[in-house]
Amino acid sequence: MVEDWWHIISHSASCPRKTLKSLQRASMPAIIIAKIKEEARTWIAAGAAKLTKIIPTGE
Repeated sequence: MVEDWWHIISHSASCPRKTLKSLQRASMPAIIIAKIKEEARTWIAAGAAKLTKIIPTGE
């Protein structure tokens, strides 16, 4: 799923190449996923309970 997203974004004409290269250098996919999960947990703690369907709180 993330790999598909990454492939689509990296081959998209609308994604600025400079931004993409900076992102690729700055973060490996595992780090990006961890950041997304951390942000989702913050939203869950703030009351966005439906996110638990995507990001289990026990992870």
